[in-house]
Formats: sequence, structure tokens, C-alpha cells
Amino acid sequence: MNEKYFTTRQNRNAIVKIFKATPISVNFQEFEVQDQRQFHVCVEKANSLNLVQLRLSSISDDSWMAISTVDCVMFERIKTDQSLHVTYQEFVDHLINILVSCRKGELCISLQKSDNVTFLLNIFERSSFRNLTHLCLPMEKAPLETVLYHMSERAAQLQNNLSGLGSEISALKEEISRKEELCARLQAEVAKFPEKLEEQRKKTLQESCAEIEDFKRVIMQLQKEKVCEEKRMQEINLSNLEKMQHMKAENSRLNQTLSENSSKLESLTAELVNLKAHNRRLVEENTQLHEAANEVTNKTRKQDLNALDLKRQLKDQREKISVYEKQISELTAELEAERSLCRTKRNSLEIATEENSKANSIILKLRKKNDTLTEKLCSARELAGQQERIIEDKRKEIEKFSQIFRNIEAKMQENRENGKDVEKTLADLHDAVDVIEEKYTRKLGELSNRLPDSNNTQRNHRI
Repeated sequence: MNEKYFTTRQNRNAIVKIFKATPISVNFQEFEVQDQRQFHVCVEKANSLNLVQLRLSSISDDSWMAISTVDCVMFERIKTDQSLHVTYQEFVDHLINILVSCRKGELCISLQKSDNVTFLLNIFERSSFRNLTHLCLPMEKAPLETVLYHMSERAAQLQNNLSGLGSEISALKEEISRKEELCARLQAEVAKFPEKLEEQRKKTLQESCAEIEDFKRVIMQLQKEKVCEEKRMQEINLSNLEKMQHMKAENSRLNQTLSENSSKLESLTAELVNLKAHNRRLVEENTQLHEAANEVTNKTRKQDLNALDLKRQLKDQREKISVYEKQISELTAELEAERSLCRTKRNSLEIATEENSKANSIILKLRKKNDTLTEKLCSARELAGQQERIIEDKRKEIEKFSQIFRNIEAKMQENRENGKDVEKTLADLHDAVDVIEEKYTRKLGELSNRLPDSNNTQRNHRI
């Protein structure tokens, strides 16, 4: 009665597959004959009742099926006979874990025939000493109704799978037709590709030759400008050397004038010291005269006149002293002006020397740039040779395209990237030439601006 519960259509909604049909190797023993057979093992459970059904169906013979339905009564008997320490729900969970271990090959299953309709299912673990039994379940051969029900259910499932496979096959056929069309279109493109590649090669070679010729003309123009600039810099250097010699002569003359003014100042200082000493003596004499005048107030008028003459002389001496002091201050100011002029001319001489060294360094940099441009020209020629070799290699690869359809898009993309690399390399060379010309023009402008500024500075210092 419990077996028929799982084959009734109105009860199928309440049945859950807790272990889906899985192929497992079973040690089948019939009387004294023993062999290995493949069975689909499936476990289903009825939610409304405490029923679990274990089903074994032969893979080679769909009509052979054995089932074991365990209810609460049968579970109690199995629990007592095999000394189980679990509840019914724990037994179900343990059964699923055991079957998972059998699927992994960790445990083994044997099915031993007792009579024509009953079997004994033994799940055991192999060891070197003896086999350890985990669980034994009685099984019986499934009735014809059960076998037919599961066969019809499996046939319906196979029909669904077959319809799904048919739709997949039609989709794959459409995909194959699209691939064939794509392959034919690619073959046509491959047939046209050598002509396009030859045109592209000629066009690229012409553009490369034109760019190289332009680059050569630019290099020749730069070399001519470099030679002119070197001549101009040499002339500037010679003029700077002449100015430097002239400034050295002017500096020696100023040093001589400074030494003469210094000796004159020393003589004036010595004269000032003498005048101050004479002034002190006169002051002392004046003091003595005043004392004598106070002492001899009753002397004659002649003595008064002498006193007035002495006062007048004293006043003249004081005026001379003030005039001498004024001359000394003027000479001191002139000496300071001469010293500042000497310092200014020395600074101008140092600036001119520094500008000359900068001009020499700029000439060295221009020579290095000329060497760099020559190296780039050689690199451009090598690049043109490499492009010729690359185009020859591509022609050889095109001959193999008829046998390698899967690499067509990758090769075409590679060829396009190589063409872009050539254009990019030529554009980089053109940009490099423009940058060098711009730097060269800017450096020459800065140098020409600096040189007139230094000449104006020297003229201002001379003035």
C-alpha cells in the first residue's frame, strides 16, 4: 500500500526528491554469482506522511527496478535490529549523507538476492581487516505498475530534453549558417586583401619617402642655420673679448686714478692736521692775547690796533680752515664716486665673462642637437627598412590565410595596427622636428635678447 502512494498522480505534489537519480556502481550478488552493475539510485520522501522510498533502477535494463519503502513501523524494526541511535528524521538525513559518500566512492553498496522478489541492500565501508556495515535495508522487486509509471515519467522527461535539444540543434544550425556566410565573406575579403595591402604599402612607402625627404631638407636647413649661428657666435665672442680687454685697460686706468686720488687725499689730510695744529696754536695765542689785554687795559692805542690786527688775522685763518675742510669733503665724495664706478665696471666685466661662457655652452648644446638630429635621421632610415621587411612578412602570411580561417580577424587587426604604428612613427618624427626647430628658434631669440641687454648695460656703466 505504501509503495503505491509514490505512483499516484494526485500524491505527486506532496512528494519531494531528497536525493536525485544518480548512477552508482553496486556489487550485485545473485546466489553465488557476483558482479558489478550500474544502477540509478533515487530517494523520495512524502511530506504529509513519514514515508521514505529508496529506488534502484538498472541502467542497462529499464524494466528492472527494486524499491524499499521505510515507514515508522519499519524504521523501528530496523532501529532495533541494527542498533541505531537516531530518530526517524535523523535516519533520513543520515541515509542521504551515506548515499553522498557512496557517490564519492567513500562507501560501497552491495545488493544480495534472497529470492525471486526480495533483496538485501548493504551499505558498508571497506577496510584492510573486515568490511564495516553502516546500514542494511530490505528491498523487493518493484511491481509492474511502478516500473511502468517511472518509465513513462522518464520518457516524458526524455521527450522534454529531446525537444530542448532540437531547439538547440536548430539554433546551432542557424549559427553554423551565419558562420559559413561570415567565412565566405572573409574569404572574399582575404582575396582582395593582397591588392589592398600592396596599395597601402606603396602609399605608406611614398609617404615615408616624402617625409624623409622633408626631414632631410629640414636637417640641411638647420645645419646651414647652425653654421651661420656658429659664425655669428664667434664674432660675438671676439667682440666680447675686445670689450673685455678694453674694460681691463679702463679698470687699470681707474685703479691708477684711485691711487693718485688716495695719495692726494693723504697729502690733504696731512695739511689739514697741520692747519688744525696751527689753529690750536692761534687759539692759544688768542687766549694769551686776551689775557694780556685784560691785564694791560691801560696800554696805548697802538697796542689796541695790534690787537685788532691779530683778531682780523685769526678770522682769516678760520675762514681758510673752513675752505680747506670743504675741499677735503669734496675730494672725499669724488673718491667715493670713483670707487663706486670701479666696482660697477668690475661687475660689468664679470657679467660679460659669464655671458661669454653661456654663449659657448649654447654652441655646445647646438652641436649636440645636431648630432641627435643626425641619429634620428639614421633611425628613420632603419625604420623604413623595417617597414619593408614587415610588409614582406605580411605577404607571406597572406598566402597561409586559406588554411587558417580562425586567425583572419586577428591578422587583419595586426596589419591595421602595423599601419597605424608607421603613421604614428612618422607623426612622432615630424613632431620631434617641429619641437627641435621651436626650441632652436627660442634659444636663439633668448640669446639675441641677452646680448643687446649686456651691451646696453656696458654702455650705461661707461656713461
